[in-house]
Amino acid sequence: MRTTTTSLCAVIFLLMSTSCASIFGHSNYNVSINSLPSEAQLKITNSKGVEVFSGYTPATVRLKSSEGFFRKATYTLTFSKPGYDSYQTQINSSIQPWYFGNILFGWGLGMIIIDPLTGAMWQIDQEQVQVTLHATMATTSTKPLDAETLAFIDANKDKQGIQIYSLQDIPTGLRASLIPLEKTIAK
Repeated sequence: MRTTTTSLCAVIFLLMSTSCASIFGHSNYNVSINSLPSEAQLKITNSKGVEVFSGYTPATVRLKSSEGFFRKATYTLTFSKPGYDSYQTQINSSIQPWYFGNILFGWGLGMIIIDPLTGAMWQIDQEQVQVTLHATMATTSTKPLDAETLAFIDANKDKQGIQIYSLQDIPTGLRASLIPLEKTIAK
């Protein structure tokens, strides 16, 4: 009888020392990250600004859903590639639904200590992140454009293909950004 009571107490203790989110969830999540175009540099920082990953797309990273006791994780993803505008997005943790199972089963220890301590009270919902980077608009000058240049651009904005202009037709404000072509003569 004493052995049965001891075994029963041990089972009850083990059940009470676990918790719903810790049993049915986890605290680390794989996230697949892609960009178009691929091979973009990817940096991931946590809410404290600490870099947790640096690499190139495509990538699969393993992220913690918690940043500490009762603290959900938030990550900032920064994508960059030469010739493209950089792009930032976030991944946030949310409350794990199984965490509330602790209320149903009356296991306060799981709700107050175990799930918050293990990070299992939080989950990362995003399994994939897909971003499209946009080509950078090339600029040759940081000076504001004059009225003559703006009028020239406006008058020619709908033309497609290669346009040939006389140098006298080009506003003086744009002439500094022209690139001379060398004459080549076939021998």
